[in-house]
Amino acid sequence: MGLTNAQLRADLDRVAAADPVVAGALERCGYPEERMRPTGYRTLLRTIVGQQVSVASADAVWAKLEAELGEAMPAHELLARDFDTLRACGLSRQKQGYARSLCELVASGELDLADLPRDDEEAIAELTRIKGIGRWSAEIYLLFAEGRGDIWPAGDLAVQEAVGRMALKSVAIRIPGRIAAPWPSSPGTHTPTPRSSAHRGRQSMGDRKAIFITGGGSGIGRAVALHFAERGWFVGLGDIDKSGLHETAELIGNGFVYSHVFDVRDRAAWDEALEAFSVASGGRIDVVFNNAGIPLGGSLIENSAEEIERCLDINLKGVLFGAQAAHPHLKKTAPGSCLLNTASAAGIYGTPGASVYSATKFGVRAVTESLDGEWSADGIKVASLMPSFIETPLLDHTPHAGANEGIRQRVTDAGLEITPVADVAAAAWAAVHGDRLHTTVGKTAKTMAFAARWLPGRVRKQTRSSIRPMGK
Repeated sequence: MGLTNAQLRADLDRVAAADPVVAGALERCGYPEERMRPTGYRTLLRTIVGQQVSVASADAVWAKLEAELGEAMPAHELLARDFDTLRACGLSRQKQGYARSLCELVASGELDLADLPRDDEEAIAELTRIKGIGRWSAEIYLLFAEGRGDIWPAGDLAVQEAVGRMALKSVAIRIPGRIAAPWPSSPGTHTPTPRSSAHRGRQSMGDRKAIFITGGGSGIGRAVALHFAERGWFVGLGDIDKSGLHETAELIGNGFVYSHVFDVRDRAAWDEALEAFSVASGGRIDVVFNNAGIPLGGSLIENSAEEIERCLDINLKGVLFGAQAAHPHLKKTAPGSCLLNTASAAGIYGTPGASVYSATKFGVRAVTESLDGEWSADGIKVASLMPSFIETPLLDHTPHAGANEGIRQRVTDAGLEITPVADVAAAAWAAVHGDRLHTTVGKTAKTMAFAARWLPGRVRKQTRSSIRPMGK
């Protein structure tokens, strides 16, 4: 089934007649090609296989599965294969879990893909019972397999970026839900109920508080995004990692999320990202979380010029650019708006074996304190988080290009604790809603803050002799 050329043209003509932004885009780009996918479990299985890999890799895995299971790939055949057999076909442990979830629901009859509910939201809820199938994947299936023309995948990164560009080129400011609002149902298609994502967006988007988070594709950024989303906020995600952004958006899964791929070192890209997010969120940004950063350890004399410049540019210049770009948006929603910066325990007392990283985090601390004074008259709160070692993928990196041992192992060998990332998310919420200028997170950070203030001599002596978790 899917969306035929005739259906696409008829529907787009109706929307273009009601929306000049869409009409202009249609005139410039023409009509898209039809998207046809077969209904049934094979299409959903193919979706799982293709997650977070290239098209070529997905095609190769699919070919191996067909050779192993047969072209029809009956659900009971996949369930009969053991872990090693499916691993040899290219399915990771996680994807095997997703595939088995799908096959078990289909084989047991609990999920009848030939008779999904006609209400779009009910159909999405039915499909998202499958592990590994989030809201976006369910919406894409209903669009391109079942041809439900009223589905609007507001969490789709490409849709968000395209709508953002369209809106920014137009005098009229619109958001994905508002562009979908005037969409008239085609003859024979399902009329959306008040529970549809577009309807919910039109009703409440502009009243919903909004936070934009850099480094939102993983780690602290992802945890903070989920924490705020669970509490009803509209979440904007920025990162250079497109697949990571998609994963975070899928985990949020409620439609109130916007993603933008950009590099925090690019000043103009900051303006574009925040303008586009403001469009998506209904014209408001309440919090900008300047969180993107990279680790760099090792002796200063061992760090290359390229490593030093990259760390300074991302960790410090990116924060300064973000603050500049954020100010007009936060001033608009003040009082009560907030610029939140990620500093570090390394910004409390200089860390041997991480001099460049410490310099950037001291810089973030200084920027926070300076802007707290500069922006107070505008009603904008400025605060920082100072976490110690946090359970994120950064711990699995090496501290610098010449190292062959990960940060995680060095932290463990030093006898230091690794703080759950959920603790940082809770601290971010408290920082946004509280009055503290700097918030330490984790036992190491809290101990360091106390000792640096009251026992500086002891701290100096200890840093000269202790194991250096970030390198020599």
